[in-house]
Amino acid sequence: MCSSDLASNNVSGVGVSLTGQGVTSTGGTVNAGTGTITVVGSDGTKGAINLAGALTTTNATATAVTVQNATTVALGNVTTGGAGTTTIGVSGDVTGAVTQTGVINTGTLTGNTGSTVTLGGNNTIANLGAFTSVGGLTIKDTAGGLNVTGTVSDSTGAVSLTTAGGALALASNNVSGVGVSLTGQGVTSTGGTVNAGTGT
Repeated sequence: MCSSDLASNNVSGVGVSLTGQGVTSTGGTVNAGTGTITVVGSDGTKGAINLAGALTTTNATATAVTVQNATTVALGNVTTGGAGTTTIGVSGDVTGAVTQTGVINTGTLTGNTGSTVTLGGNNTIANLGAFTSVGGLTIKDTAGGLNVTGTVSDSTGAVSLTTAGGALALASNNVSGVGVSLTGQGVTSTGGTVNAGTGT
């Protein structure tokens, strides 16, 4: 089977599902209207998800955008409804690096991957849910502060969480990595543990 190559073409519907041995785009927009977007990079054999184009939906549910089951993931712009969730990786099924060339605008970001995650763009993320990576995790939010709503962990690399325009609020959630960096207009917690392992 071949990869699903959208080139710079637009795809739209009330809900869009894209599956192939990799899914790629060089531009264009995937617009799911009020529906959900699912991008699956495996037809039984994994390939890369490399999206220079945009994913957009007004969906505000826990399944607004899901990107999963790939060797690597490179994201362009991703936009959900204000309360929508963007999920990257399910049960570690993204085995390689996760990167971005665009901006993520979403209510909640969550994920479970098997390698590094570098999302250091000018993202607008209200909540960071449970997120697991291996080898390093960087997440940057640029507006309004960031609420951590689940456990954030990396088993072998450093974790860096950054927000601007408001506090980085950990609540009672645990954050762990081999080194942990937390930056915000104030950093707060009501419990939980920040565990840097052998790092700083």
